[in-house]
Amino acid sequence: MSGETDLARIARIGDSVFAVTITLLAYRIRIPSQEALASGKLLALAPFLSDLSAMLMSFFVASMFWISHWRVMRRMQQSDIKFTALNLVFLGALVLLPISTSLVSGMQTKIGAFIYSFNLFCAATAGLFLRMHARRLEPQAFAGHLVLLPPALSMLLFASAAIVSLAWPPAAIGLWWCAIAVPLVDRRWGLGQSV
Repeated sequence: MSGETDLARIARIGDSVFAVTITLLAYRIRIPSQEALASGKLLALAPFLSDLSAMLMSFFVASMFWISHWRVMRRMQQSDIKFTALNLVFLGALVLLPISTSLVSGMQTKIGAFIYSFNLFCAATAGLFLRMHARRLEPQAFAGHLVLLPPALSMLLFASAAIVSLAWPPAAIGLWWCAIAVPLVDRRWGLGQSV
């Protein structure tokens, strides 16, 4: 098989994992009962609103990871077994996102916020190693770019969120939202907007 065919298969499985992950995020939302909706009380809708806000956060974070993955894949001309393995590790961390989102949806528990932050840290770390190896495979395609800046910034934000979550879980939310800006950093200083 040619390298292009291998890359197409790698990209296709990545897109499939992202699609399923995002779908499962919505599936985990607790829908309010008819009685809760009829009551008109905000407290009765609290579980739904908590799940919805956690799902939206995870959707934006998953989108950030997808954009990063897409920017790497579109520059690649070849792959090897190490690139494929690193890609699977990266996707494996994303598969856990619906589970960690369920744990954090209440935002009150330290352990839930820590697990969510740690899950994102693992995905960012795998993304960093994926970019490092992509740069080794395709030095010309990644030359002149700060390729490692965006995933390193994500790692720093998510590691900080994990530490902060152990003391004050709501403070980790701000760091999670900051990470959504990483594609803008990637566009400006990382891989840019076009090949």
